[in-house]
Amino acid sequence: MFVKGGWDLPTTDTTPAIWCTVVSGGVAGATCTATVTIFTGIKSGGTSSATYYDVVVTTTSTSNVLWEVGFNLDHAYYGSRATSLGNSTLDGYNDGATAWNGTTNDVTRQSACTAIPVLLVRGDDTGGTNNFKNVVNNRVRQFSLVVNRTEAGYFDVINPGCA
Repeated sequence: MFVKGGWDLPTTDTTPAIWCTVVSGGVAGATCTATVTIFTGIKSGGTSSATYYDVVVTTTSTSNVLWEVGFNLDHAYYGSRATSLGNSTLDGYNDGATAWNGTTNDVTRQSACTAIPVLLVRGDDTGGTNNFKNVVNNRVRQFSLVVNRTEAGYFDVINPGCA
């Protein structure tokens, strides 16, 4: 609720849970879309249960675009704000042209810690054919963020320094 002049006014957060922005490249008018699914359990190769934000990034562009995904970590969809997020190294991925072994489908935080609850990430350019920062209409990008785990490697997107 928002109080103005003694009256309680209802407020609604209109920021979506997730969104995608084309940063550069692509055909004129190209857009991108990000969808997130929350998975809790043990993934293939895992040894303990964890919660994951599994993200799929797509575009309408027939040529490569640099993408950026935004998360509103305070959105009701997530249940509560994550205190740490890191990339999963458990989920191998094959987009039909390039296979990732779970270590190269990585994202980097673009927003400052002070921007939280908004978190902006982009795919890394790992060199060679694994240029994960680009997406094209026939090659989606998929990555997972591991929620609130403290083991090494699982807190690199928000922590260190943003908790």
